Amino acid sequence: MNWKQGNFFCILVIFLLVFVLSACDNGNNPVDDPSEVRERQVSRNIGNPHGISANITVKMVANAAGIETAANAIQERLKLWLAGDFGGNTSEDIRNVWDPIFARGIIYIVEENDGHNLYVVNDRTIRIAPSEVDSLWPQSGLAAIVNNNFGAIGFDTSRETVRMAKEFKNWIGG
Repeated sequence: MNWKQGNFFCILVIFLLVFVLSACDNGNNPVDDPSEVRERQVSRNIGNPHGISANITVKMVANAAGIETAANAIQERLKLWLAGDFGGNTSEDIRNVWDPIFARGIIYIVEENDGHNLYVVNDRTIRIAPSEVDSLWPQSGLAAIVNNNFGAIGFDTSRETVRMAKEFKNWIGG
């Protein structure tokens, strides 16, 4: 082999090596496996009841079907609740209360909560037990945020929701 053939061979090896290394999957672009249980996040629009701009984020350690099921349940519960009349208040009154709340970026974290059905972390984050996403707890969490009731909430849902609705009505001047 002469030096020209050696140089050509070296250049060919370098090009092949560059091609092989650039074509390999280095794990930086993983394919989403819907059955994989991992931390996931989805956003949902609650619709536009009373002209409220209502979006939420749902976070959960689950497979893709699990988080979709939880997010859809929370979305439907909130959609039905927010479409109510809130004691006959006008849509403008209702928007004046809810638009600033949803502007904070409401987050539902679906996870076990040390035995509590609901835990309101702060003025925008609600932790809810997986078994309670299709119950009165999603709206109770929002009512707690409106009323600045943070911490663990483990009350009789029907009585407390009525009490919170009354407080809400008084708060918006109803």
